[in-house]
Amino acid sequence: MAKDLPPLVIHLDLNELLELNQVLEQASSGLIARGEVISKDPGRDSKILKVVVDLFQPLAAEVTIKLGDGTGSDRFLKAAYAWGLDPEIGGMSAQGVTRSKLEKFTRMAADTGKPVTGYIFEGVIANWIMDYLGSKPVSVNNIFGTAIAHELGHQLGLGHEKGAGDIMFVFDGESRGNQINWLRSAERDALSFTDTQIKKMQSLLSTP
Repeated sequence: MAKDLPPLVIHLDLNELLELNQVLEQASSGLIARGEVISKDPGRDSKILKVVVDLFQPLAAEVTIKLGDGTGSDRFLKAAYAWGLDPEIGGMSAQGVTRSKLEKFTRMAADTGKPVTGYIFEGVIANWIMDYLGSKPVSVNNIFGTAIAHELGHQLGLGHEKGAGDIMFVFDGESRGNQINWLRSAERDALSFTDTQIKKMQSLLSTP
């Protein structure tokens, strides 16, 4: 990182992740049990933030990630509750071009005028969890945190990868087996950015 560049500040808005009554109503299999890992956990936002911060630890000198509403932030990713989008798109994000420039990004209508630069869609991801991962309880915070890190990876210059063992796995349109493998790896906290990906993000962060 160029020495005259302060850390890039990223805010995560996770407010819509705390109730999720619709997810609970659909969790009849017991996959997501009432009062457990997905809802009404007052510490859930901090747990998800920790997953994201840990994934970006190699870039700790270049990037600061914290909870917030976008005020004073260079990047603002919102975790939105949505079922009505394409069921295979769990997130979308502006692509990083340089440290200060993102490609054109179309915000959701509800966020017009707000500084949102990326989304993850909890309803879609919860649907993947319920449809793909069977009936046992799932460590959903790891999955949501990994999905957030994936979208932030785009903002820091990364594209998609084909391998289900890569945090930047494309997911949409890939085989069900590979999609399940990615979700299981995310659940186990087994994914991380590669050295090549870290170097690419560092290169973008050093280019004003």
